[in-house]
Amino acid sequence: MLNSLADEERQRCRAMSSELQRHQFVLARFMLRQALCQHAPAMPMAAWRFTANRHGKPVLASPSGAQSIKFNLSHTPGLVALAVVHGAGGVEPGIDVEPITKPVFNSAFAEHYFDSREVAVLNKLAPRQQARRVAELWTLKEAFAKARGQPLWPSLTGDVFSYPDQHLLRLESCVDGSDEISRWQAYLFDVAPNYILTLALKSQVVASDLKLVTKEFFPGEGLFEVNLPIARRLRPTCISHLY
Repeated sequence: MLNSLADEERQRCRAMSSELQRHQFVLARFMLRQALCQHAPAMPMAAWRFTANRHGKPVLASPSGAQSIKFNLSHTPGLVALAVVHGAGGVEPGIDVEPITKPVFNSAFAEHYFDSREVAVLNKLAPRQQARRVAELWTLKEAFAKARGQPLWPSLTGDVFSYPDQHLLRLESCVDGSDEISRWQAYLFDVAPNYILTLALKSQVVASDLKLVTKEFFPGEGLFEVNLPIARRLRPTCISHLY
């Protein structure tokens, strides 16, 4: 897998402080290249090059003909997630994955970082439900920030979410302004034991119902389509190839 990376990626990998960081970085970039090659089969894996915007979000630098492909990566110990959008001009993906059992996900954490409306609802939940809700809200805010290609902090209190019923989400207010709410789609998934994964997509126009495909990656074998149930959604359906 390491041989598929560009020289600058191998240098970046060698500079990482832990073996886990290095392993996840190599796995994520290899998985990304495999996914991109599905949309551009003639492109060798090692030919893909990446850069970053001024806030650090990775974007494609080459080949120039693949600029319509958008992607975003997230990883946490034990899990790597990737979202790829192809053939839907103006749609930007953001993805985040976190363990529900992360010790920091508690009511004190929420009171420090989240909007007071979210905290008020959170405080009415049982402790076990609180940990899950904090993880869900954190991944939502992280995914929204990453879809914008901007820092996380404006999203923490600027993007406010409510839960109108068992399966739906509502975006009550938005960093971009109230007129931008209709441009967003978001999906929450339960993946592996005790992990929450959130996919957010922002469109340049009002969000439409597009196709969602979920896949699982097996090193040495490739990507295989799986049925990943949606736990909650902000809109009925959406676009993306999610790996």
